Order: sequence, then structure tokens, then C-alpha cells
Amino acid sequence: MKIKKYLKESPIFSIFDIHQVLLQTSTPLLKKEGLSFMQSLVLITILLEGKSEIIPSHLCQALNFSKAGLSHILSNLESKGLLKRTVKEEDARSLKLHLTQPGISKANKLVKILDLFEKDLEQALGVQRLSLLLSGLEDFKKSLNSSL
Repeated sequence: MKIKKYLKESPIFSIFDIHQVLLQTSTPLLKKEGLSFMQSLVLITILLEGKSEIIPSHLCQALNFSKAGLSHILSNLESKGLLKRTVKEEDARSLKLHLTQPGISKANKLVKILDLFEKDLEQALGVQRLSLLLSGLEDFKKSLNSSL
């Protein structure tokens, strides 16, 4: 098919394909933990921020999520007892988030899982190629953002 050649040469379709493969590969690992890829990213981000609490808008910015999408993820994580949303004392319109003890344990476990996943990538590609890939993806993202 002619489209296959085009798809192989298209950076946009290549990145979409990588996204699909990443989800297909990581989903079984994360499903064992009872979490989706996005839920895992939220837990890991809160943990790695190293703060006792974080506000949702910081997560939206860090992960490029919509407020509605993040709210749905937070509701799921809260129902699982992994995080708690509380109203800020100084501003009743704002929320703050913090991981519960089970949430901290789960996030630490997820970090280890993703570290192993990334080490496999590093072994397969080598440190230099992986570094080039990351810088190339960053340049691609900047280029897309500047064209909008």
C-alpha cells in the first residue's frame, strides 16, 4: 500500500505510532497495579514534585492535561484511596492534593516499574541514541508549539 511508505516517512504518524506502542506495552504492566497510564503519571508526578501537597493547575501544566481530564483521573485515584483532595483554607475555591500513604507506596512502585521499562529502552538504543531521540522530540514539540 502506498500509505505505508508515507506513514513511515511522516514524523507525526511515527510519533502517533510510538504513542500507541507505548500504551500497548505499558498497559499490561500498569493494569497489574490497577491503574491506567494517565493515573500512573499523575501519581508519579505528585511524588516526584517532592512537596507534601500540590494544586491541580500545576499538574495540568506539568502533564499538559485539561482540567476536566485531570478531574476525572483525580476522582478515580481518590476513590482508590491513593490521594486526597482538600479545600485550601486560604481560598475555598481552590483545592490541594496530597498522596495518601497507600498512594505514596503505589507511586514508589510505579517509579520502579517505569525505571525498568526505561532501562530496557536504554539497553536497546544505547545512551547516546536515547539522548538524541529525547532532544529531537523536544525540538519537534517546540516546533509544533511555535507553529500554533
